[in-house]
Amino acid sequence: EVFAVIGAALILFGIGLEFSVIKLAQLGLFTFLAAIVKIGIVYLVAYSALFAFGFSAEASMLVALVLSFSSTPIIIKLLEASGKIRRPEIPFVISILIIEDLLAVFFLGLISKPATSAAEYSFAISLARVILTFVFSYMVLSRVISRFLSLVSHSDELLILSTVSLVLILGYVSDSIGLSFSVGAFLAGSTIAGSSESRKIEEKIKPFNSLFASFFFFSI
Repeated sequence: EVFAVIGAALILFGIGLEFSVIKLAQLGLFTFLAAIVKIGIVYLVAYSALFAFGFSAEASMLVALVLSFSSTPIIIKLLEASGKIRRPEIPFVISILIIEDLLAVFFLGLISKPATSAAEYSFAISLARVILTFVFSYMVLSRVISRFLSLVSHSDELLILSTVSLVLILGYVSDSIGLSFSVGAFLAGSTIAGSSESRKIEEKIKPFNSLFASFFFFSI
């Protein structure tokens, strides 16, 4: 179970490494609209079907939200296995998946541990908490981490140890402030994505990602 948790964290970390504010800004408005339309259509169909089968409105909303998002690691592995990863439309598909991953992490932060006090304001409190966490991560934490990684990049072993430690630390910090462990792992990758060491880290951490991700998928 511990290995599976680390595997899940490294999967989210790897997805975060593929996302940066600059890269997302370069995707274009059409990609954002395509992702929103896709999520909206799947959500409406799933919610209508679940509610028609007798599920409560709350259960229908939650399950429909889960079904609205795709798994980027699984889809990329399927594309690679089928030899379609080089097709011209794949960059557009992957861009939509990256946007979905970002939105999924955002919603995960909202629903994983909602505010328990002031029930009438719980959604607003959860939303504010998620927004402040993301803003702090991208505006402040990313610069601190980038500076720290530049100091330890001379040693591959120290760089790997520092990276995994950052994933676990940010994961537990995120969990302690009311978000989920996965949100912190994603933010660890996303804040590193803009640093000069991101490509080197991605290369060095890939074997560990594959190993622990195997435990995660087997646990499912």
